[in-house]
Amino acid sequence: MGGHPGGELASQLACEYLKEYFTNKRIVDKKKPYSYRNRLVDAIIRVDRYIRLHGRRHKAMTDMGTTLSCLLIDGTHSIIAHVGDSRIYRHRNGRLSQLTTDHTFVQDMIFEGEVDPSQAYRHPLRHLLTRVVGTEEVLEFVDSRIDDIKLGDQFLLCTDGLTGSLNEDSIIEAMKEQSTAADTAARLVKIALRNGARDNITAIVVTC
Repeated sequence: MGGHPGGELASQLACEYLKEYFTNKRIVDKKKPYSYRNRLVDAIIRVDRYIRLHGRRHKAMTDMGTTLSCLLIDGTHSIIAHVGDSRIYRHRNGRLSQLTTDHTFVQDMIFEGEVDPSQAYRHPLRHLLTRVVGTEEVLEFVDSRIDDIKLGDQFLLCTDGLTGSLNEDSIIEAMKEQSTAADTAARLVKIALRNGARDNITAIVVTC
């Protein structure tokens, strides 16, 4: 969470905890993607508590938090768990689908019909989050979903630094080019910077 003390530490702790959790936990049946989803959601709830307790032990880091968007692929399904306003997209047959919903005040206002979705990126409250990982407000719910994977699917995991600088048409054009996943991610970041991005940018591309 930019602008909050310990935001970088919170994101680092989340990644380290998830890696350790999935390394040490018993492997579940790959034929049951729902067990993977439950496992991933459980891990994020544990991450939330872990970061909160760490912040309480270090007063300068109290109320630090992070967004967290996770993609797990088991060979036939994509399993997503999500908190915050980092996003996961799927590019399939030239079409881009946003698989996550932003947890922001502006998104709530879009749901209520108070804000035009096409103008949301300009709204002064667009960065105010309604759900995060690790702050003093206990995380009670994690968005999750399971989808079938098709040959050629591409997934993009990215922070709002990217989506605030690129529209969906630009993302599609970048992902349509035949190149490696790493090159595609680098291209997206380069275009966002060229467009004058004012926020930190992270982009990860996964090609099936």
